[in-house]
Amino acid sequence: MNDRIAQLEKEILERRNAEAEQEQRIAELLSSKSALEKQGREIVGLAEDLAVARDQAEDANRAKSMFLATMSHELRTPLNAIIGFSELIGGEMFGPVGNDSYREYANDIRESGQHLLDLINDILDLSKCESGSDELHEENIVISEVIRSARWLVTARAQDGNVELETELADEAPMLRADKLKLKQILINLLSNAIKFTDPGGKVTLKAWCSKDGGYVFQVVDTGIGIALEDIPKALAPFQQIDNRANRRYRGTGLGLPLSKSLSEMHGGSMDLQSQVGVGTTVTVRFPAERIVRLRHHDAVDTSDRKAS
Repeated sequence: MNDRIAQLEKEILERRNAEAEQEQRIAELLSSKSALEKQGREIVGLAEDLAVARDQAEDANRAKSMFLATMSHELRTPLNAIIGFSELIGGEMFGPVGNDSYREYANDIRESGQHLLDLINDILDLSKCESGSDELHEENIVISEVIRSARWLVTARAQDGNVELETELADEAPMLRADKLKLKQILINLLSNAIKFTDPGGKVTLKAWCSKDGGYVFQVVDTGIGIALEDIPKALAPFQQIDNRANRRYRGTGLGLPLSKSLSEMHGGSMDLQSQVGVGTTVTVRFPAERIVRLRHHDAVDTSDRKAS
């Protein structure tokens, strides 16, 4: 009998201990629940604050972009006047200026004004893209004509830098449905950038081809100084310079690549940059396959293996 009583007392004690442990666990769970609910409320509040901050930043960025986008006339008009009048003076259109130094100064003013206008144009163009105020004026483009025009505009720069310039395109490449001026701007930006960062004796090649799966592809390949892998995101970001020293060798706003990327994306396309320091850089711009104008064939013609300089 005593053993039975002792056994019962032991079971009762164990049960009480188990109930106490259970109550403790329940208390801990309730405490954890309360803490989680408090954290949840804090996270929700933080998310709301972040959303407000994001909206404010986006509004400020849109306001900045809209402001810059509407400054076109005010900034470009006086600069064009400076460039035009300096050309008149430098060319002695109304008679000799009387001193060779004045003519040289006039040429310096023209070159400086043109450089400043180019920088402003890049800033304004990028701002229009960011603000959403820029529009596409689409047409069926003969690619050979655009490439020929872009090449002609950068030929002098390539010759001054002793850089070989080559193009590769099929004789009967399909047309492309796009904004002609923006495509031309993309190619000029990429070619100019490649030439600028290619040392004398180097080579820059512009290739174009298309396929049903890959779309219309434009590729600029150079044998220039290249970009380190960790610096590629900076090269594609607006207003970023890989070399930020005041006396850096290569001048400019650093907008050529970001602007080309934005213009490509406006067409539903993309831009990719691959580079290796000391080897060179390859920039690839892709337009969607649905922009290929199919005149003679049901499928796009692959021209990647055909060449015409």
